[in-house]
Amino acid sequence: MPFRIGKAVTQEEVAEAVGISRLWYCTLESGRLVRASAPLLARVADVLMLDSAERASLFRLGVPELRSSTLQQRSRDVLDAFRSLRSLTRQLWTASSEVEALTIVREFGATHFTSDLMVSTVRAEPSGWEDLTALGAADTCHRLNVVHTFLRESCAPPVIEELNFSTALAQPGDVLVLSEQPPPSRALSRQFGKAVNAVGWPAVDFLLANVRSRSGFVAHVAVVHTGHHAYSEADRAQLSTIAELTSLALSDPSPA
Repeated sequence: MPFRIGKAVTQEEVAEAVGISRLWYCTLESGRLVRASAPLLARVADVLMLDSAERASLFRLGVPELRSSTLQQRSRDVLDAFRSLRSLTRQLWTASSEVEALTIVREFGATHFTSDLMVSTVRAEPSGWEDLTALGAADTCHRLNVVHTFLRESCAPPVIEELNFSTALAQPGDVLVLSEQPPPSRALSRQFGKAVNAVGWPAVDFLLANVRSRSGFVAHVAVVHTGHHAYSEADRAQLSTIAELTSLALSDPSPA
């Protein structure tokens, strides 16, 4: 009743509104090991005017099976990461060229990954790779370009091929973390160390995935941290799916 709004509600009043006895409602409130049906819990939630979060909590308390099947935090993180992929998929299927598709991926990655840079590197021909393109802080982009320019000017083609890890990623969607890469050759390790030291980076970590198209085009997309970083399962799963979606869109037989 309007004159009771804001005042304490008795167990008798709630029980009557729900349609059960006061004794049964008292048993529910006491937390004893009783079994409440879903319709009964729904009526209690309606009478108490619970919001969606409160209703969910009530059902978890009333139905033990729901407590044991709640998602772990890492699973929640993965679901949150994948919710954003719908918009990316729609954009990739409207891309008119490989360059546009990679631009879409870089812009998406710069928004949805916690990183210093979102990078794409493109194989221009069998013996070479196009200049790196990155999205991130201007100073960080400049430093990474300096590193790659230094390496390309200082290293022979086999070392550049090793730098791009083309043989380490067999299929689109395969993901490589820098820490998992086999030890690089002495030449690459020495030159890479010189380049990184030259721009003042104590360390660089990255997460890398491969992209292909129907024309044999190959590219890499990478999430880059200019420092040590521990990548989560959600990070790996999301980048893997992005690479697979991009490869699928670029392999579509329709004009692109």
